[in-house]
Amino acid sequence: MPEPARPRPPHRPPRRTAWRRLVAIALLFALAACGAPGGGAQDPPPTTITSPADGAFFAWPGDTFVSTSVDFTGSGTAGAGGALPASALTWSYRRAGSATWTSAGTGTAITIAFPYSGSAVSQAWEVRLIASEGALTSEPDVIGITVQRFPD
Repeated sequence: MPEPARPRPPHRPPRRTAWRRLVAIALLFALAACGAPGGGAQDPPPTTITSPADGAFFAWPGDTFVSTSVDFTGSGTAGAGGALPASALTWSYRRAGSATWTSAGTGTAITIAFPYSGSAVSQAWEVRLIASEGALTSEPDVIGITVQRFPD
């Protein structure tokens, strides 16, 4: 008489696979605790253009219509609560309604020379500040300004 078949033991992954899973889970918890990308929900660094105010007006000098320079200041806050270095703040500008941004440089303070173009007496511009901290990039802070010729 044949011997009855023995029941199969339940399938268990090899111990090496279980160990790898345990290490992977521990690493995910460590990433989440430190707020690293892919792990936790760390917020991007906030940015603020502190001056000039949104909607400010500036005049072209005299009748030259070449360009006018405007000073801007801004800041960004690091995830730990301190200020971001100037190199982490990137400025750009564009004519209002344009799709293309022109790089203006980096820093907490910058001067942008807005060129006169066309025949308009008044031109609206947008200025954008973005902060980067590691792999995180902030939502841009954007203000609008107007450069115009005032009557004599």
